[in-house]
Amino acid sequence: MFKKPKVLFAGYKTIPKELEEINECCQTKASSLTIPGRISLSNYDVVVIKDKRIEVIKSIKRSANNTEILLIMDAKPSKIEEKEFYSAGVNSIVVKTAKPEVFRDKVRRVLGHVAKIENDKPHATAGKYELWVFPMELKVGSKYIPLKYKEFQFLLMLMKAYPKLATRRDMYDIIWCKKEVKGGKELDSVVMRLRRKLGPNRDMIKTVVNKGYFIV
Repeated sequence: MFKKPKVLFAGYKTIPKELEEINECCQTKASSLTIPGRISLSNYDVVVIKDKRIEVIKSIKRSANNTEILLIMDAKPSKIEEKEFYSAGVNSIVVKTAKPEVFRDKVRRVLGHVAKIENDKPHATAGKYELWVFPMELKVGSKYIPLKYKEFQFLLMLMKAYPKLATRRDMYDIIWCKKEVKGGKELDSVVMRLRRKLGPNRDMIKTVVNKGYFIV
Protein backbone atom coordinates (compact mmCIF):
# COMPACT_ATOMS: atom_id res chain seq x y z
CA MET A 1 0.00 0.00 0.00
CA PHE A 2 1.30 3.46 -0.93
CA LYS A 3 2.07 5.61 2.14
CA LYS A 4 2.33 9.35 1.93
CA PRO A 5 5.95 10.47 2.31
CA LYS A 6 6.77 13.01 5.01
CA VAL A 7 7.99 16.46 4.00
CA LEU A 8 9.63 18.24 6.93
CA PHE A 9 10.40 21.96 6.91
CA ALA A 10 13.18 22.98 9.30
CA GLY A 11 13.96 26.64 9.98
CA TYR A 12 10.57 27.78 8.67
CA LYS A 13 7.42 28.98 10.44
CA THR A 14 5.28 27.77 7.54
CA ILE A 15 5.66 26.36 4.01
CA PRO A 16 8.06 28.69 2.12
CA LYS A 17 6.51 30.97 -0.48
CA GLU A 18 8.80 29.55 -3.17
CA LEU A 19 6.86 26.28 -3.00
CA GLU A 20 3.39 27.79 -2.94
CA GLU A 21 1.16 27.82 -5.99
CA ILE A 22 2.25 29.98 -8.93
CA ASN A 23 -0.88 31.95 -9.80
CA GLU A 24 -2.09 31.97 -13.37
CA CYS A 25 -1.17 35.34 -14.81
CA CYS A 26 -2.39 34.89 -18.37
CA GLN A 27 -5.90 35.23 -19.77
CA THR A 28 -5.53 34.03 -23.35
CA LYS A 29 -7.12 31.30 -25.45
CA ALA A 30 -3.97 29.26 -25.08
CA SER A 31 -4.08 29.54 -21.29
CA SER A 32 -6.73 26.79 -21.32
CA LEU A 33 -3.76 24.42 -21.62
CA THR A 34 -3.02 22.74 -18.32
CA ILE A 35 0.55 23.40 -17.29
CA PRO A 36 1.56 22.22 -13.81
CA GLY A 37 2.76 25.32 -11.98
CA ARG A 38 3.58 23.98 -8.56
CA ILE A 39 4.59 21.09 -6.40
CA SER A 40 1.38 19.54 -5.10
CA LEU A 41 2.16 19.12 -1.43
CA SER A 42 -1.34 17.70 -0.92
CA ASN A 43 0.18 14.32 -1.83
CA TYR A 44 2.50 14.47 1.19
CA ASP A 45 2.26 14.71 4.97
CA VAL A 46 3.79 18.11 5.69
CA VAL A 47 5.35 18.88 9.07
CA VAL A 48 6.96 22.18 10.10
CA ILE A 49 9.68 21.54 12.73
CA LYS A 50 10.45 24.46 15.04
CA ASP A 51 12.89 22.76 17.42
CA LYS A 52 14.12 19.35 18.62
CA ARG A 53 14.58 18.30 15.01
CA ILE A 54 16.38 15.02 15.64
CA GLU A 55 13.81 13.89 18.22
CA VAL A 56 10.90 14.73 15.89
CA ILE A 57 12.48 12.86 12.96
CA LYS A 58 13.18 9.78 15.10
CA SER A 59 9.60 9.83 16.38
CA ILE A 60 8.20 10.03 12.83
CA LYS A 61 10.46 7.21 11.65
CA ARG A 62 9.35 5.00 14.55
CA SER A 63 5.67 5.54 13.75
CA ALA A 64 6.09 5.00 9.98
CA ASN A 65 9.27 3.02 9.45
CA ASN A 66 8.98 2.48 5.67
CA THR A 67 7.91 6.05 4.84
CA GLU A 68 10.20 8.32 2.83
CA ILE A 69 11.28 11.45 4.72
CA LEU A 70 12.39 14.60 2.90
CA LEU A 71 13.92 17.38 4.99
CA ILE A 72 13.76 20.90 3.51
CA MET A 73 16.03 23.43 5.24
CA ASP A 74 16.46 27.19 5.04
CA ALA A 75 20.22 26.92 5.62
CA LYS A 76 22.89 24.31 4.89
CA PRO A 77 23.51 22.00 7.88
CA SER A 78 26.99 21.25 9.17
CA LYS A 79 28.55 17.90 8.31
CA ILE A 80 27.80 16.65 11.84
CA GLU A 81 24.15 17.80 11.66
CA GLU A 82 23.74 16.24 8.22
CA LYS A 83 25.06 12.91 9.50
CA GLU A 84 22.68 13.07 12.48
CA PHE A 85 19.69 13.76 10.21
CA TYR A 86 20.45 10.77 7.98
CA SER A 87 21.07 8.55 11.01
CA ALA A 88 17.70 9.61 12.45
CA GLY A 89 15.91 8.40 9.32
CA VAL A 90 15.92 11.23 6.75
CA ASN A 91 16.13 9.94 3.16
CA SER A 92 16.94 13.23 1.40
CA ILE A 93 17.87 16.81 2.34
CA VAL A 94 17.17 19.86 0.18
CA VAL A 95 18.58 23.25 1.15
CA LYS A 96 16.97 26.50 0.04
CA THR A 97 18.74 28.22 -2.87
CA ALA A 98 18.82 31.88 -3.85
CA LYS A 99 16.84 31.25 -7.05
CA PRO A 100 13.22 30.12 -6.40
CA GLU A 101 13.00 28.16 -9.66
CA VAL A 102 16.14 26.18 -8.81
CA PHE A 103 14.74 25.50 -5.32
CA ARG A 104 11.44 24.21 -6.74
CA ASP A 105 13.23 22.02 -9.29
CA LYS A 106 15.39 20.43 -6.58
CA VAL A 107 12.36 19.57 -4.46
CA ARG A 108 10.41 18.24 -7.47
CA ARG A 109 13.31 16.02 -8.46
CA VAL A 110 13.78 14.57 -4.99
CA LEU A 111 10.07 13.83 -4.64
CA GLY A 112 9.90 12.46 -8.15
CA HIS A 113 10.73 8.82 -7.59
CA VAL A 114 8.04 8.59 -4.89
CA ALA A 115 5.39 10.30 -7.03
CA LYS A 116 6.12 7.91 -9.89
CA ILE A 117 5.03 5.01 -7.68
CA GLU A 118 1.62 6.65 -7.30
CA ASN A 119 1.37 8.17 -10.78
CA ASP A 120 2.71 5.61 -13.22
CA LYS A 121 1.51 7.32 -16.41
CA PRO A 122 3.15 10.14 -18.38
CA HIS A 123 1.52 13.58 -18.24
CA ALA A 124 1.53 13.97 -22.03
CA THR A 125 2.63 12.02 -25.10
CA ALA A 126 3.40 12.75 -28.76
CA GLY A 127 4.43 9.86 -30.99
CA LYS A 128 7.28 8.02 -29.29
CA TYR A 129 7.87 10.81 -26.77
CA GLU A 130 6.53 10.85 -23.18
CA LEU A 131 6.55 13.80 -20.77
CA TRP A 132 6.67 13.06 -17.04
CA VAL A 133 5.87 15.58 -14.31
CA PHE A 134 7.55 14.03 -11.27
CA PRO A 135 10.40 14.27 -11.85
CA MET A 136 10.25 16.56 -14.87
CA GLU A 137 11.64 14.33 -17.62
CA LEU A 138 11.23 13.55 -21.29
CA LYS A 139 11.27 9.84 -22.10
CA VAL A 140 12.65 8.87 -25.50
CA GLY A 141 12.68 5.11 -25.92
CA SER A 142 14.24 3.77 -22.72
CA LYS A 143 16.11 7.01 -21.97
CA TYR A 144 14.91 9.68 -19.52
CA ILE A 145 16.12 13.25 -20.10
CA PRO A 146 15.89 15.60 -17.08
CA LEU A 147 14.20 18.94 -17.77
CA LYS A 148 14.18 22.38 -16.22
CA TYR A 149 10.81 24.02 -15.59
CA LYS A 150 10.72 26.22 -18.72
CA GLU A 151 11.87 23.29 -20.87
CA PHE A 152 9.06 21.18 -19.46
CA GLN A 153 6.48 23.91 -20.18
CA PHE A 154 7.76 24.31 -23.74
CA LEU A 155 7.53 20.57 -24.49
CA LEU A 156 4.11 20.31 -22.87
CA MET A 157 2.79 23.03 -25.18
CA LEU A 158 4.25 21.18 -28.20
CA MET A 159 2.63 17.93 -27.11
CA LYS A 160 -0.75 19.58 -26.47
CA ALA A 161 -0.60 21.05 -29.99
CA TYR A 162 0.76 17.86 -31.64
CA PRO A 163 0.82 17.32 -34.59
CA LYS A 164 0.06 20.98 -35.20
CA LEU A 165 2.14 24.09 -34.59
CA ALA A 166 2.53 25.71 -31.17
CA THR A 167 3.00 29.43 -31.79
CA ARG A 168 5.67 31.65 -30.32
CA ARG A 169 2.96 34.11 -29.32
CA ASP A 170 1.10 31.54 -27.21
CA MET A 171 4.34 30.35 -25.64
CA TYR A 172 5.24 33.85 -24.46
CA ASP A 173 1.68 34.37 -23.22
CA ILE A 174 1.66 31.19 -21.14
CA ILE A 175 5.27 30.47 -20.15
CA TRP A 176 6.50 34.03 -19.61
CA CYS A 177 3.11 35.74 -19.16
CA LYS A 178 4.07 38.55 -21.50
CA LYS A 179 4.18 39.47 -25.15
CA GLU A 180 7.28 38.63 -27.16
CA VAL A 181 9.70 41.55 -27.28
CA LYS A 182 11.57 42.14 -30.50
CA GLY A 183 15.06 40.73 -30.07
CA GLY A 184 13.99 38.68 -27.03
CA LYS A 185 15.96 35.45 -26.66
CA GLU A 186 14.20 33.62 -23.79
CA LEU A 187 12.36 31.14 -26.02
CA ASP A 188 15.29 30.63 -28.38
CA SER A 189 17.53 29.84 -25.40
CA VAL A 190 15.10 27.17 -24.14
CA VAL A 191 14.96 25.53 -27.59
CA MET A 192 18.74 25.59 -27.92
CA ARG A 193 19.21 23.94 -24.50
CA LEU A 194 16.63 21.29 -25.29
CA ARG A 195 18.17 20.37 -28.62
CA ARG A 196 21.53 20.04 -26.94
CA LYS A 197 20.02 17.66 -24.36
CA LEU A 198 18.20 15.64 -27.02
CA GLY A 199 21.41 14.86 -28.86
CA PRO A 200 20.62 12.40 -31.69
CA ASN A 201 16.90 13.12 -31.20
CA ARG A 202 17.32 16.88 -31.59
CA ASP A 203 15.28 16.85 -34.82
CA MET A 204 12.10 16.06 -32.87
CA ILE A 205 11.64 19.86 -32.56
CA LYS A 206 10.99 21.55 -35.89
CA THR A 207 11.04 25.33 -36.30
CA VAL A 208 8.78 27.46 -38.46
CA VAL A 209 10.71 30.73 -38.56
CA ASN A 210 8.98 33.58 -36.70
CA LYS A 211 5.88 31.41 -36.23
CA GLY A 212 6.51 28.59 -33.77
CA TYR A 213 7.48 24.96 -33.30
CA PHE A 214 6.07 21.45 -33.73
CA ILE A 215 7.02 17.86 -32.97
CA VAL A 216 7.76 15.34 -35.72
